[in-house]
Amino acid sequence: MGTALKIVRQQHAELVTVGKKSRSMQGYRNDLVEEHLHWHLTQMSNKWCSTDCMARTLFGRNSEENRKKVRSRMGLAFRFLLLRSGTFLVIEYDDSPKGHGKIKAMKVFESGSGMEGQYAQHQIKRMTDRQQLTEDMRVQALVAIGCNNP
Repeated sequence: MGTALKIVRQQHAELVTVGKKSRSMQGYRNDLVEEHLHWHLTQMSNKWCSTDCMARTLFGRNSEENRKKVRSRMGLAFRFLLLRSGTFLVIEYDDSPKGHGKIKAMKVFESGSGMEGQYAQHQIKRMTDRQQLTEDMRVQALVAIGCNNP
């Protein structure tokens, strides 16, 4: 006689609150990235989410390996948010000599003026130069940040 396995399928993944912190019980999921970023936008005074914070939330621990996993998936998260809901994900890169251009933080785009608008335009140019965006996605990204001349 074998042991019967019970398969449980979840319809919608969500972040679970453990103590004062939110955690993903399913690991990395783009819909959970979106949920966590909207939480930063509405509940936190610092609307930027660092790679450290995202690693803790999605993988349960802030380690170099988990930060690397988060950074490697940000391009997919960017495209997911843009295509699914027209939301622009602003990504901040570390341009210091020791930073090597790694992703430091990310947030949901709020307004077209100031530093955030400059980050967004720089990011679109960077992603276009690296052929990470199709022309349609580039135009959609420019519209999402409020550029009148896509």
